[in-house]
Amino acid sequence: MSDERQVAQELFGSVKPIVPTGDHRVNLSKLSEALKEPDVVIPVFCTGCGYTTGLTQIGLDDVLSSNGLTESDSLKDHYFEVTGCPLCQGEYINPDLKKR
Repeated sequence: MSDERQVAQELFGSVKPIVPTGDHRVNLSKLSEALKEPDVVIPVFCTGCGYTTGLTQIGLDDVLSSNGLTESDSLKDHYFEVTGCPLCQGEYINPDLKKR
């Protein structure tokens, strides 16, 4: 660790990453809340850490292409369920398209 980073950590502390415990259950109202964010096209729920977020079209394209998936005709009333997300694993892991 660099000296500057160590001094900053001593002064301000550090944020520990979220530890994915798994077995979290989706909250359908939080899925709807995620869709209220600007440019969000589909909600994402992480069973690893329990976090709900949304993907923009660019994010959706990235998740689809990096996982060998294709966009279905209609994403309305659907969401992605993942076992890991950028918050707890650094990326979306095992995206599974589910119907709400």
